[in-house]
Amino acid sequence: MVVVNGDWGQIEEIDAAFVVVRIWDLRRLVVPLSYFLQTPFENWTYKSADLLGYVYIYADYAVSVDGLR
Repeated sequence: MVVVNGDWGQIEEIDAAFVVVRIWDLRRLVVPLSYFLQTPFENWTYKSADLLGYVYIYADYAVSVDGLR
């Protein structure tokens, strides 16, 4: 998972002249290879595809914690 210009997606293809990034809404972002050589980018899945996320649970104070788990 990489972030390129604020859009995040997966690298789908690396060619000699361009890189194709499949972004979250299934569009393809075609970026010149020189962009990745000259501009910093975020790589979120270097060793694993696991991503962190948040889950908000709005519950009453009377809810059973063991039941919620």
